[in-house]
Amino acid sequence: MTPIEITVKFSEDYYEAIFTDWLRYRSKNRKWQKLAGAILLLIGFTNTLVIWLFGSSWYAVSIITILFGGLQFWDFYQTKRQWLRDRKSSNVTGEDVRMSFTAEGFQHAGPFSTGDYKWTGIQKVQEARQGLFLLSGNGFSIYLPKNSFQSDQDFETVKLYAQQHLINSPNG
Repeated sequence: MTPIEITVKFSEDYYEAIFTDWLRYRSKNRKWQKLAGAILLLIGFTNTLVIWLFGSSWYAVSIITILFGGLQFWDFYQTKRQWLRDRKSSNVTGEDVRMSFTAEGFQHAGPFSTGDYKWTGIQKVQEARQGLFLLSGNGFSIYLPKNSFQSDQDFETVKLYAQQHLINSPNG
């Protein structure tokens, strides 16, 4: 069978897709940060309304709750902005990485390195809305955007290669 070839371009769209998919499918806590901020703001504003309507001296609680809610939103967007800024200013932005996938593993060739990987090094495969995360045993992850594949069939085949190994491995 012929290898499946893709080219991944490290562009602003690529970084946005990674962050969006990471947030939804990989993040443990950060994905809830906006919800926590919204709840704190709602509690703070509701408490302020109750204090205003019924009179009380608990304004400090309302102000602190509103500040913490706003801080959650600010921290979320500041972290995202900084992460994207760091990626865009890196030496790999605008560069291409070529990858080739077979049933045994995959190879990559990029601006700074080349390498061969066997599927045995992948411990988890997680499909996301815009791509696929391949998670290695030593903690790093590889993100493959769906739009870098020539067809949906190629994407599904690569996903199957990785998942097939997990099914047949002693740890899977």
